[in-house]
Amino acid sequence: MSSPDAAALVVEYLRAQDHLAGVTVASGRPADPAAQTPLLLVEAIGELPRSRMPWARSRRMRIGLQAWAGPEAAEALQVLRKALAALYAARAVALPDGGRIDRVEPRGEPTEVPDPNLAANVHRMVATVEVTVR
Repeated sequence: MSSPDAAALVVEYLRAQDHLAGVTVASGRPADPAAQTPLLLVEAIGELPRSRMPWARSRRMRIGLQAWAGPEAAEALQVLRKALAALYAARAVALPDGGRIDRVEPRGEPTEVPDPNLAANVHRMVATVEVTVR
């Protein structure tokens, strides 16, 4: 049995959230993030140790979230907070493609990280979560 792609499950889940309508949710950084704002980027940033027990089928991954919006930093923070609220509420959520998000835990508080490649009126906020999937 292959392990589920945690980042793909998170993207699928976030795209289905009504309160993120109008936000582009992507799994890869576009060439010009400013052209697609508000934008939420979901990336796997590391796999955590897996259980060696044969009945333990869950997989834990660190997921990085980056939100771009503007013209104020508060707009990027709002996009990120909406995504985090949806993820923290995800408990044993079965997705149509057969994957399941068991839980999401915070691992890094939202932080503004300027993007030197973009105009000053496009702000980026980042956060890290740990996602357990099956």
